[in-house]
Amino acid sequence: MAAALLAGCGSDGKDPQQQVQAFDGAIQDIAGTYSCTADGVTETGTLPKTAYSGFSTVTTTVDSLLFSNPSSCTFTFNPTAGAVDVSNGKSMADVSLSIPRGFATSGSKIAATPFTSLVAQTLNGADYTEAAATQVLQDLGLGPVLNAGVTAAELMTDLEGAISKLKNSADENTKKLAGQLTATTHVLTDVLVKKGTLTSTETAVMAKNLAATVTSSNPFYPAAGATGTGGNIVVDVKATVDAVIADPATKVTMTNPATTIDDIPADVKTEVGNSESPAKPVDPNPGTGTGTGTGSGGGSTGD
Repeated sequence: MAAALLAGCGSDGKDPQQQVQAFDGAIQDIAGTYSCTADGVTETGTLPKTAYSGFSTVTTTVDSLLFSNPSSCTFTFNPTAGAVDVSNGKSMADVSLSIPRGFATSGSKIAATPFTSLVAQTLNGADYTEAAATQVLQDLGLGPVLNAGVTAAELMTDLEGAISKLKNSADENTKKLAGQLTATTHVLTDVLVKKGTLTSTETAVMAKNLAATVTSSNPFYPAAGATGTGGNIVVDVKATVDAVIADPATKVTMTNPATTIDDIPADVKTEVGNSESPAKPVDPNPGTGTGTGTGSGGGSTGD
């Protein structure tokens, strides 16, 4: 679940634009907002619904904070009816993705993944730091990925590229890390939707343990089966998260960093397994919408 932010001028060389991509695979038809604050000035605007590519394009002005100082901005894709991950057909209608202030930089690709969303929640309004991101990734059980030559910065800014880097390795265990990373991404998205009063750490650990359940049967996820030779699948563990949170004893187990696959209750494993379904990629439909719009030059001015 990533999002990319790209800055540049329009095709006529006059209209500066920011493109924000929602990605869990690309997410189509999700909309959002942005808010930028610097030197006492605040700008706000909308992120129009994304196109099939996952991109929402905002046309702005050269002197806007959105264009000239994106690090002063926070970005949020909000739950939007009809939003869908085009890579597997999974509904994203309840999903929210966010990018914390201090993360975006001019001219660079910015990934808004469930990882950046959890980092934003952890920071609770504070500016982005790589230390905070690294801690979240460790809590998610992704230490082995970080030790396999993928940096925290890569995971935060180019999740799709990080997965491809691992998947294309000649080493089978490294390929399995791609499966772990993909499963963690998909599961964390669901946990974030259903987290309720879970702390950020509890959210991360529950996602880690549920992802481990997925990869215990499908180590090359989204490819199904022990050898990864089955067709692609997708999991939806939102109902499982509800059930885990509703049972105090199970919640303690699933939010314990020391929990191993052997400790996970059998009913949780069964429910996760039952949540698997064949991936159904969405066919591209270039004739539907443009995914473009105009943001405000400055929603308000601070004191």
